[in-house]
Amino acid sequence: MLTFAYQLSGATIKKKTGEIITGDIKGLIGLGYVVDPIKKGNKVTYGGAYFLIHGDDIQSITEEGVLFNPEKGLNRAIVMAKTQPKAVEALEATRGFTDFIRIGGTKGWGGNIVEGVTKPNPIPAPILGELRVEDGKALLIPAIEVITEKETIVIPIEEIVEIKKKVEINSSN
Repeated sequence: MLTFAYQLSGATIKKKTGEIITGDIKGLIGLGYVVDPIKKGNKVTYGGAYFLIHGDDIQSITEEGVLFNPEKGLNRAIVMAKTQPKAVEALEATRGFTDFIRIGGTKGWGGNIVEGVTKPNPIPAPILGELRVEDGKALLIPAIEVITEKETIVIPIEEIVEIKKKVEINSSN
C-alpha cells in the first residue's frame, strides 16, 4: 500500500498576539499602500505602490515585511491618478501588463508595472488580502487562508503583525 504525505512549504505568519502559524498560504496575496497626495498648483495626484505574489511563494510574514522566494519574484505596480485608486482595482491591474493597460486606461492612471521583481526582499508593505476573481469580478478578501498540518485556517488581515516601515521605490527595486 502506498501512502502519500502532504508536505508543507513552511511559510510562517506572525500574528499581533505573537503566535506563529506555519503552513502553505493559498491564493494571490496583495500588498500595498497609498502615498500622500502630491500637490502642484491646483492639481492633485494620488497614488500608491501595489504588489501581487502567489501565496506559495511566501516564506514568512513578520514586522520586517513579506519574505518571498526570490527565484519567483512578484509583480509591482506604481499607480498615479487624479483620484485615489481602489486597492482591488490596483491589485487586479498588477496581475500583468495587459491588465494594467486594460484597467488603468479606463481609469486614467499613469505609472508602471514590473513583473518578476526580486527586491527589496522582504517587501515592507502591508498585506491587503487575497485577490480573487469570481464571475469576472475582482474581489479583495481581507484575510489569508493557510493550510497547516492539522487544518485550513483563515487569518483576518487585522490579526497579522503590522509592518514597521513602507517600501521605498526607486529604479533599482
